[in-house]
Amino acid sequence: MKLNGWQRIGIVASVVWAIGAGLYSLNASHDREAEKAADHVARSCIEAYRNARGVNPPPGQCDVSADQYTVSLQSGEFVDAAIAALVPYL
Repeated sequence: MKLNGWQRIGIVASVVWAIGAGLYSLNASHDREAEKAADHVARSCIEAYRNARGVNPPPGQCDVSADQYTVSLQSGEFVDAAIAALVPYL
């Protein structure tokens, strides 16, 4: 099957869109939202530890909780990126 110039341009533009939209979606808002959420989790952990024991938690203890929460948020990023990249083709 021979494609004319406009068809080739359309295919190239579609591939560029799929790759670009997917990468943009992975990096755009998820990183900022995850960082804010992790900061909130760390502050909540520190406050709960202080309220329960009256002292600050050991260094790094609340960072581990925040990191685990961030990882759980990032599990859905690839699905969101795929949706953003491929929905225009439906």
